[in-house]
Amino acid sequence: MAETLERTVWLGADPDRVRQTIAQTTFDWVLTPTRQAARAIGLKGAGQSLGQLLGRLRLDGRIAPMVQRQRALRSAVEQVWPGVDPIAHANAIAPTIRELLQNGLDLVALAASEVVGERARQLAQTALIYTERLGDRIDPAQQYWFAERAIAQGQPTTRPLPLKLALWGDGQLGPDAIALLDRLAGPGSCLWLPVHPAFDRAVANLRDRGWVIAEATPANPAQPQQQAIGFATLEDEVRWVLARIKQHLSDGIPANEMVLVTRDERRYGPKLLEVAQEFELPVRLLYGVPLSETRVGSWAQTLLEAVQQNWDYEATVRLLRHAVVRDRLDERWAEVRRLRPDRLKAWETFDPEIAALAPQLKKGRTTRDAWVQWVLDCGRSLGVRAIAQAWPREANAFSRLDEHIVELARPSEELLTVSEFAQELRDLLGLVTVPMHPGRGGVELHNPATVLGASYRYGFGLGVVETWWPAPIAPNWVLDWFDRRDLTQAGFPMASTADLANQERLHNEAALAAVHDQLILSYPNHYDGKAQAPSALLEAIEPMAPPPVPAASPIATWRQYLAQPDRPAQLQSDPLRPWVEHTWRVECQRLQTPQPDRFAGHLGDEAATDPDDHWFSASQITDLGQCPFKYFARRVLRLHEPAETEADLPHNSKGSLYHRVLQKLGEAWRDRPDGQPSELVDRLDGWLDEAATELQLPRYLTWTAQRQELLAQLRWLVTQADFLPHEREILHCELDFTGEWQGLKVRGAIDRVDRSPEGLVFIDYKSGEAKGQKAKDNSGKVKLDVQLLVYASAAQQIDPDLAVTDAYYYSIREGGRSKPIAIDERDPAVQGLVDRLRHHLATGSYPVDPDRDYQACNFCEAGTACRCVQP
Repeated sequence: MAETLERTVWLGADPDRVRQTIAQTTFDWVLTPTRQAARAIGLKGAGQSLGQLLGRLRLDGRIAPMVQRQRALRSAVEQVWPGVDPIAHANAIAPTIRELLQNGLDLVALAASEVVGERARQLAQTALIYTERLGDRIDPAQQYWFAERAIAQGQPTTRPLPLKLALWGDGQLGPDAIALLDRLAGPGSCLWLPVHPAFDRAVANLRDRGWVIAEATPANPAQPQQQAIGFATLEDEVRWVLARIKQHLSDGIPANEMVLVTRDERRYGPKLLEVAQEFELPVRLLYGVPLSETRVGSWAQTLLEAVQQNWDYEATVRLLRHAVVRDRLDERWAEVRRLRPDRLKAWETFDPEIAALAPQLKKGRTTRDAWVQWVLDCGRSLGVRAIAQAWPREANAFSRLDEHIVELARPSEELLTVSEFAQELRDLLGLVTVPMHPGRGGVELHNPATVLGASYRYGFGLGVVETWWPAPIAPNWVLDWFDRRDLTQAGFPMASTADLANQERLHNEAALAAVHDQLILSYPNHYDGKAQAPSALLEAIEPMAPPPVPAASPIATWRQYLAQPDRPAQLQSDPLRPWVEHTWRVECQRLQTPQPDRFAGHLGDEAATDPDDHWFSASQITDLGQCPFKYFARRVLRLHEPAETEADLPHNSKGSLYHRVLQKLGEAWRDRPDGQPSELVDRLDGWLDEAATELQLPRYLTWTAQRQELLAQLRWLVTQADFLPHEREILHCELDFTGEWQGLKVRGAIDRVDRSPEGLVFIDYKSGEAKGQKAKDNSGKVKLDVQLLVYASAAQQIDPDLAVTDAYYYSIREGGRSKPIAIDERDPAVQGLVDRLRHHLATGSYPVDPDRDYQACNFCEAGTACRCVQP
């Protein structure tokens, strides 16, 4: 490729040819989107992306902080989409809003167009209001258009324009990037792009702008040796691949000449990290995880829980014994467990500095600035930063939290309650991400998109399974394929199904082309108890059995040793031999056989139950929907943690006491609808004693003081306007019911049933937050709140002529109701849950299968009996 003054797009070059050209040509800037693409063409350091170049030229604009963007979008949603949950809806439409902005569409014309659908017009209107709410700031999706207009208007830059640019390894040149490059690039600039249908539109756009299109001759057309290997399970696959990598490292092959690639990083990342730590093998997992999934994020949430739960024993212990917190009490924990302090003053007797962890509130509120400063002060007091430095991810997480939490301080004088601030901080923890396991050196895990333009000698493709890799093109309810087609035909181009499919193919081909010597594509034959089919990517490769690899750890050595058919003589005569061999056979059965047995939770007929004859409670459905083994341990085996001596009233007893008192209160209000709330307040003292006697509660050491707290909480609760609304009457309290839900026989008790002018209202009291436990949906996430849906099945028993118009949880502690629960009983996820419940009971199968975020493992009594290992 000889040097020329033409602006040229070279199609089909490889890293070797690009490296030669860069060495022979003087460019002002060489642009690469990733560090691995820069390394492939011989650039030192991490290279420089187009966005970083804009920063150097001072054309990057004022990017709005993350919290400001979040608030602006939610505000726009509330204005354009009335009646929806603004938080959930804003999160759902955010990618499409970014796509509209990145495509540079005329939003005013789109919002007024009559030839596109109503949903598209609403999205355009939302984007318009969103950008107005940002004021003089911009969304990151607008950055290239902002810079292009700034250049066109003659805005001064730190370097004279145009520049002689080179670009390599960019997998997606949208209309905004092309318009900006056309403004920046001067004579002699070169863009190296793959020959692929995904770039047809970009190449045509560049040709129309005067760029010369030329074909490059690859310098190294050799194809790597490719192998396809199937494994019994995902763990077997990961263990073999990492053992092979460790073998390559011992042979002197540098880690940066090998790469791990998978389409589903979150599926493989935790297991890769677990096995790599066992093998003492350095790996880097660079995909992003939210702060809420880090230790630092967990600490922030635990701090909020301790405040919201008024420094009760369990919440405060979780805070003071957190992994990133300096242990204040050291050798006094035995005394703490004996006395079980349950209030801030009680904790002060162990360490006066604990009092400094409490926020200074006035009438339950304080300013945004004070809330943020409180979190930062607590972090310093508990020594979070120093401890977090022990882990690269946690050090990164603390820095990111410290950087972004200040965004919550604006407007600084606005007053917030602890619940309001907690919600905002939790939202922030879910938005800000850090690399899963950054570290230094080691073999890196990438997805196919991030290895475009890179170069490696050895590559390992994991999870080459149908529906995993390539990933299916999923429909989007925000803007479906028909909406996108109509928009494109109306002059508002949007990515179509074919465009997304081409993009997926480009990334897959780039991942295969990045490896030059040997590429091993592997897959598990079984996953999650189901057989898996190899991907279409392996059609031209004959699968083979995995070649033997050396044992990479002491544990792996023992596994091989125990699997030998011939035992040493000393083992044959060992008195423990029968038990050792039995345990090993059980473990081999669990690890190597896809069909579960009784040791993996599949008990068969001895534990099978006819689902049509079984009576379910709402909590049973939730337990079984969260984790079958949790249900089996709690409901069938009735496993419970050993009881401890309690100094204070336990949480479950406190909840029962609250419910019994509120039952008496509700019955009194129902029998005297013309009464006054003040009469109820006066009777609470007597009802509390009656409830304690009826429940046969022991007289705890701190009962006198705790009774006053409970009474004060109940008196405050009765005065809340939404606790006893004037427009409703109470029909039932603690109503027992039987009925049918989704074909299942259900029974239970509803805390309170009201009758409003519109129909029945079901209320479930919660002593903590106003939310219920959730079951897994089809993706393995705990998103299905079925308790109130089950309760609604009792409507026919109560009054067949009245419909259920509302159902919610009501927090006794916070004095407020939950948000509306938007779950349709016709949702396939609900039917999927019911099908799983029926299968588990009918087959007697209760495997360890918690949700993807392991929320089912919180407060699970069977934690020491199951084999679940959280990442």
